Amino acid sequence: MGKALRGIAVGIATGALAFLPVVQSQAAVSHLKSGGGKSYKGCKNSVVMWRDSGKMYAYGKLRCSKEQLVVRASVALSGENGKTFKSNLKGCPSAKSCTTKTITLPGKKGWTFRASSDGTASGPDWGEGDLSWPTSSVAHVSYKYA
Repeated sequence: MGKALRGIAVGIATGALAFLPVVQSQAAVSHLKSGGGKSYKGCKNSVVMWRDSGKMYAYGKLRCSKEQLVVRASVALSGENGKTFKSNLKGCPSAKSCTTKTITLPGKKGWTFRASSDGTASGPDWGEGDLSWPTSSVAHVSYKYA
């Protein structure tokens, strides 16, 4: 009987330890925000922003349904209506998607942080200006730092 009880106790402890990372990851995910713009010519912008260790982080991505000549991803992160600001661009030739590097800003209590991604692409058969996309294609998110 002692071995059986020990086996049950070990099983319960193992199950509890396995559940712990799930609970912790849910807490971290509560500070994650993501958004997407409307699709334009088969391409869609997205932006992800999150808070961790007193900082705000963001990156942008542009995904297309088929390979483009150039895919240009962008991200902009600002705090309290531009009091702090950082941005990043990345171009990916002959690609279906492109992701920027992650950028960071110091977090400040009470501030609202905004991130956006307004990437563009150049297709082989577009035959028109490709740098001026509609504003509806821009991805946005905001986060109130409490």
